[in-house]
Amino acid sequence: MKLNNTLIRTIVALIGIPFIIAACYLGGILFLIFVLGVGLLSFHEFSVMAGHKESYVNYFIGMAAVAVIIINGYSRFVDFEYLLLILIPLLTFVELFRNKESAILNLGSTLLGIFYIGLFSFSLIRIREFFGFSHQLYTQGGYLIIALMASI
Repeated sequence: MKLNNTLIRTIVALIGIPFIIAACYLGGILFLIFVLGVGLLSFHEFSVMAGHKESYVNYFIGMAAVAVIIINGYSRFVDFEYLLLILIPLLTFVELFRNKESAILNLGSTLLGIFYIGLFSFSLIRIREFFGFSHQLYTQGGYLIIALMASI
């Protein structure tokens, strides 16, 4: 039996909306996994869109960088400046040896995707974990993210 588009969207909404609300409310690893999934899917979509414009995003380094930025927003294992000091020379070095059309366009597209998606996802994690110091106030971060999602 073939399902029509409206029915598929309804089923996804019935499953997805409670999961998103639960992830926002509960926070922690569940919210990290949710934001990580959305961030990586967004970077994939960005790289596909850039490919339509003849710009070849460095997909694997970009995906890894977005994942590290998002996870760093949760666990804060290294300063962001150090991540940049590793990421930008690495991307530049790799782009020198790729046989794609425009190295500067590709590098710019990759960095735009990493910063645009990675930093906004990082900010979402940091807003949710803002009240992480207090067990009594921890749910306030969940309410804040749910209100933010509802306003979108």
